[in-house]
Amino acid sequence: MANEPNKKPEHVPPEAVWDDDGWEYGVKDANGRKIGTWTWWRENGAVGGGSEYGDGTTRMTYRRNHPDGELAQSGEKDLVTDRWVGLMRWTRQPKPSPEDSFFPNMVAAPVRAFEVDLVDGYITTERCFDASGALVTYTGAPLPAR
Repeated sequence: MANEPNKKPEHVPPEAVWDDDGWEYGVKDANGRKIGTWTWWRENGAVGGGSEYGDGTTRMTYRRNHPDGELAQSGEKDLVTDRWVGLMRWTRQPKPSPEDSFFPNMVAAPVRAFEVDLVDGYITTERCFDASGALVTYTGAPLPAR
């Protein structure tokens, strides 16, 4: 968790607040729930990602971006059960990125994308991909023949 910077970039909304690793801004309903689109900006003011909360009662989808705008992470949460659901995906670039700290650490460097399928917060399937998009093992080796 980074400390709040001394100065907010000019193009970040004045109402944005510092949360963990960036400035975030969106609307809350009368009950204080996040609703609609929320955006977050990195300390330097670059857009880092965002979330869609809809009416704030059912589902939330989110995305985090690498500094060049490529998708770094995405997922969905059931707000009723407060559990992650559906497909969650992480991508790693060939060059270092501040998003590397969020990439699952149980996979080796050659793995460029990692996916899990979640049902009620439980992982049902995991998949690893190399830079070409081929399925690989956690070490990045080709999958054995079936």
